[in-house]
Amino acid sequence: TLAPSRDVGVTEGQQCARLVVPRGAGWAEFQLGPSARRGWAKMQIVALDLYADQESPAASMALELWDLDSKDYASRFTSEAPVRPGRQTLTWRVDRARRNRRGAMDWEELTPADKIDLGRLVCVKIITGRNGERDQQFWIDNLRLLQEQDLYPSMNIALPSGAVGFDL
Repeated sequence: TLAPSRDVGVTEGQQCARLVVPRGAGWAEFQLGPSARRGWAKMQIVALDLYADQESPAASMALELWDLDSKDYASRFTSEAPVRPGRQTLTWRVDRARRNRRGAMDWEELTPADKIDLGRLVCVKIITGRNGERDQQFWIDNLRLLQEQDLYPSMNIALPSGAVGFDL
């Protein structure tokens, strides 16, 4: 089940989504609606805030992208992010989303047909598998599209005069 919640998972606004995966379910998913699939073409990262049940968290959550040319597992994009107990932010790189059948190739080797067209998305899913012997709960909030500098801002540190810089 997916329902509004005003408890532990709220990181932005007044409520979040509480996802309950019942014991015995193989997996759970939710899909973003048409308005949430717009504006992805120039984005680099998808992020969401997550609070995972302390008792038996899933091993991962996956982002799945389907564009107009996606028909099956091989022709869509699937990427997993690890989940640990407690509060965290999950991120997925989407600016180089490739069809699953082309996972081993370098980006420069791919043809345009091998790349997911973020401007023509028809389905976006968040999926989690079952892990454990009881119902699992996840609180999901603040799903957002970002540029890399939004997630990893540059740090300009002024060194004292006479300090010697070095490259790491």
